[in-house]
Amino acid sequence: MTKAAHLDSLLPGTKKKGPRAATSTKTVAGKTVGRAKALTVKVTPQLYRRLRLHAVDSDMSHQDILVAALEQYLR
Repeated sequence: MTKAAHLDSLLPGTKKKGPRAATSTKTVAGKTVGRAKALTVKVTPQLYRRLRLHAVDSDMSHQDILVAALEQYLR
């Protein structure tokens, strides 16, 4: 028996769960989606500044811009 399985038998209902997804719906890139997953992206400070400036110019959030760009790329 592994250590985790042993602890699970001692403490019922405390099984380790993975990251929790958001349960609310949100409009992203013009579409309503539910249970969105988080995504972390590391970018250079210069690229982040350009993204934020573009977000202000286009009246979108920088997150919505990244989601729209990723969806377009994956088509």
